[in-house]
Amino acid sequence: MIAAFAAARLAADPAEEAAARLAHAQHYAARAEVLNDANLSDDPAEHLDDLAFLAQMDFDFSQISRAVAWAQDNPVAWPALRVLIGSCRNYALGFRSLIAEYQAWSQAALRIAEAIQDRLGAANARLALGDLALRQDDLAGAGEQYRAALADFQAIGDRLGAANVLKAQGDVALRAGDVESGMALLDQARQIYSLIGERVGLSNVGITLARHAASRGDWASAIRYMQPAADFGKAIGHPLGEQLQQQIEEWRSRLQEQQQAAARLLQQWEPVIAATVAAAQGDAEAAGQLAPLFDQLGATADWRNLIAALRRVLAGERAFSALAEGLDATDRLILGTILRRLCAATADWPGAAAAAEALIALGAADAETWAALAEARANQGDGAGASEAYEQAVALAPDGAMLRRNYANVLIALGRLDEAAAQLDAAEQLEPDAPYLALRRAELAKARGDRAEAARWAQEALRRRPGWEEAAALLAWGNRS
Repeated sequence: MIAAFAAARLAADPAEEAAARLAHAQHYAARAEVLNDANLSDDPAEHLDDLAFLAQMDFDFSQISRAVAWAQDNPVAWPALRVLIGSCRNYALGFRSLIAEYQAWSQAALRIAEAIQDRLGAANARLALGDLALRQDDLAGAGEQYRAALADFQAIGDRLGAANVLKAQGDVALRAGDVESGMALLDQARQIYSLIGERVGLSNVGITLARHAASRGDWASAIRYMQPAADFGKAIGHPLGEQLQQQIEEWRSRLQEQQQAAARLLQQWEPVIAATVAAAQGDAEAAGQLAPLFDQLGATADWRNLIAALRRVLAGERAFSALAEGLDATDRLILGTILRRLCAATADWPGAAAAAEALIALGAADAETWAALAEARANQGDGAGASEAYEQAVALAPDGAMLRRNYANVLIALGRLDEAAAQLDAAEQLEPDAPYLALRRAELAKARGDRAEAARWAQEALRRRPGWEEAAALLAWGNRS
């Protein structure tokens, strides 16, 4: 009765009715945004669990639908409409599968965004339409929408939006059976999520990548991808966090078995590995020692293919993928170890990176291999990739002071100065008198613009290593007024 009376009053005054409907749309836009943000929050104090989120959104949804229907035809309400549609996406698609309703909303949002030249709004609408097409197995339609959305997000510098599209494109590629492209796209998305600190996206894409890695027996990568998702789940009190952690521990056990077997094999082959690396760099004595051994092993069925590949290495070939064709996992492990050492010794950084990545995929993911990958990436200008590899190396060898100093060096170059300071603090506990510790402290101070601190540490570096040109340059910078 009260509602009918209010409706009659508003109908009698169009201006008052428009103001009331606008207030209604703005109220539910704000409410939907708050609920959605709370559900996605990684702060335990702010996080709204899924059941509570659904209960409140279910209660409000009829009013939200009324607000959306009115706002579409009233430009004054378009800002509220954009918030409403964006904030309802997870509810409509992730929880309730409201395909028809949300498709109509997204099409309306795209028309409005194009009419007012709102590129961000258009990108979000196209991303939603791509998701809807994927839900309906329209891979071509999804791909078309995602390509347009990615172009818009990249043009306006929206890294989160771009990462969301890359993840979606990865899903399309996997659905189409193109595993290699799908995994590459998902990993691009993961790197952006990690860089901007987006834990929800990082968790979702990490779970997908982890499961694919585990299906190939790549336990090291599976653990690396899954751990952020487990940590996030535990941080917000979601039961999935503990379930994922249990899966990680199972994978860790398998990885340890794999690593132990790899270490035993490489120890047995160490004389051959060292001699091959030396011979490939022109050591005639090593080459002479290898010749009869290669003749002997090359005559056996077990080692024929590996020896053929190693002869190609001695002839100058370095591409792991080409050399490894037709080799089994044991052969690849030996070949990868040789190429990793050889390419690093000759500053062939792309070759060193490829070999290290191959070893990691084979389960030989020790700290030395991760550090070699980090060095190769750093020397190719891939600071973000080097940082990820050093993080893994330090996790496997937390007492490696040099590892931590090298990791800090990469973090300083990336501008992640607090993280660099933490690594240097840990390195100082392990090797307090290391010359490079003082040098890295001076570099960190310079990155922070602190001339006095840079000069103090540069002087200390020169005390530890007199005549050091890098330290002298830092001292000159620090003393400059």
